[in-house]
Amino acid sequence: MNYKGSKDRFDYGTVMDLVTPPSTGSNWTDLSGYGNHGTLVGTPTYVSTLGGGYTTGSGQYISTNYNVSNNFTISIVAKLNASSFWATLWGNDSYSSNYGYLAYFLSSTGINIGPPSSSQYYAFTGVSTVHFYDFVFSGTSLTVYQDGVSLGTTTISLPNALATGGLYFGARHNNAGTSYTDVCPGTYYNMRVYRRPLLASEISSIYNGMKATYGL
Repeated sequence: MNYKGSKDRFDYGTVMDLVTPPSTGSNWTDLSGYGNHGTLVGTPTYVSTLGGGYTTGSGQYISTNYNVSNNFTISIVAKLNASSFWATLWGNDSYSSNYGYLAYFLSSTGINIGPPSSSQYYAFTGVSTVHFYDFVFSGTSLTVYQDGVSLGTTTISLPNALATGGLYFGARHNNAGTSYTDVCPGTYYNMRVYRRPLLASEISSIYNGMKATYGL
């Protein structure tokens, strides 16, 4: 990764940047400088293509200790095998209590995003190939992007409270907010979290600056 690429991510308010993972071990170092490292749970398989990533399967996901607020952006570069439903792309939730946020597939083309009691449906295309996915939360406003293009803005209700069990990629928390459930198999190349809602122009700029790395 070049210096300019790293500096640009700091300027956007990056608080987690899991990219270019090690080929062995269970730790994925956060390059944001905030120490929000990932843990590779269940021994997913390393892939060296497109800068490196990890392919997950049954019982495998990436765990972090970070907890989102009501204003944030989550960005993921991945190709997915969302064939078993629910299949959760990311989750920082306690579902039964309506705490926190998550994004889960109910079909290979449809994903629900938001707090447990106020999730909104979006259609994704071609999830089995590499794409950028951006989820921008600004209070009661949710905007979702695929490959830098907005899929629309919807209104959500705020959750009863924020979840405290940590942010998972490729799984959600069980209904009580502990352990994990509902994995989303796929190859995960880069997961970023920003401490604020990114603007449409920023989403586009980041996508255009990074897409060549992932063959787009």
